[in-house]
Amino acid sequence: MSSDAAMSDAPNGGASPAPDAASTTAAAAAADSSAAAAAPAAAGASSSSSRSKKGKSKKEEVVEVDPNFEGQKYHIGELIYANYAEGKQWFEAKVLKVEKRQGRIYYYLHYNGWGEKYQDWRPYHNDNELHKHDEEGKRIADEAKQRMKEASKKGSKSSAAAASAAEPAKGRGKKRRAEDGEDAIEDEVSVGGGAAGEVKLKISGALKKQLILDWESVTRNKKLVSLPRSTSVRALLAEFEESKAKQESSHQMTKEVVAGVEAYFEKALGKLLLYRFERPQYVAHLAKAQAAGKSMSEVYGAEHLLRLFVKLPSLLSASKLDPREAIVLGSKLNDFLKFLDKKAQTNTLFQQEYEATDQEYVQKAQAADTEA
Repeated sequence: MSSDAAMSDAPNGGASPAPDAASTTAAAAAADSSAAAAAPAAAGASSSSSRSKKGKSKKEEVVEVDPNFEGQKYHIGELIYANYAEGKQWFEAKVLKVEKRQGRIYYYLHYNGWGEKYQDWRPYHNDNELHKHDEEGKRIADEAKQRMKEASKKGSKSSAAAASAAEPAKGRGKKRRAEDGEDAIEDEVSVGGGAAGEVKLKISGALKKQLILDWESVTRNKKLVSLPRSTSVRALLAEFEESKAKQESSHQMTKEVVAGVEAYFEKALGKLLLYRFERPQYVAHLAKAQAAGKSMSEVYGAEHLLRLFVKLPSLLSASKLDPREAIVLGSKLNDFLKFLDKKAQTNTLFQQEYEATDQEYVQKAQAADTEA
């Protein structure tokens, strides 16, 4: 079937295939307060000097002793360039600490204009990741900035193409034939990133195929994801956070993003992530979860979480992210999509055969659809 038809009956629980502006804005606003961690605002430049009470002098700055390791390229207090998101943007950063671990030198960096929570340890591999603050470094940073501007101008077209793949127009539901380009289902698709400050997410061919199968199972075959899922949204996010904790010396940002994604999921599930046929099931499980003191992120799993990522860029756009914040946040969210993609290869992440429904349920779903 056509990848362009995969999200035709866009999961929103309403009468139209795609969420209207009011419902999207409402969901974003509702999620904003509890999910602020998903889109943290830059807290401003941190400083090791701070002013004491009025009338007293500034505290003296505590300076780390530079270790001067063999092979050490940068030194404490030195201003350098550091890239983020695979070189898409370079930031000025100050070296605060230097350590040597298993023969490799790591630099603890403070990014100019960013709060302390963004400071992190970065190993030096080559000049494509960290670079001296010289003319060559400035040239690389300026070229990356120019590429971002050009990508932003083209963004509206690419964003429209991505939206077409993820949420096509109503009425396009015929099964795709081989001559129509079946291979396109396997292509990676980008969502968002159409304007400066908008998060851009990359959904792999395998995850895109899952979205199509998910759509077909529910809307065409009148089947449901079995609930509660054996691996819940909360469990998946916790597993991802744990995996990143092993890789990162400082993973505060990852913790905040994970908490934010769960908060957005809770707020968006009933409003934006359900197909109309799923609403009676949602109502029944919501009542059970509330009675048991559970959240819906403990009931639903990867199938519905993946649907959230299709809509996340538009939801996050209400937060009016700075372009730098969008890159950092997008990098973390894309890390999670890669994590999902890897787990999906085991064939245990997504339900392989959806649950059949009886005539009584079908009638309930039809009645709910009529009332809507």
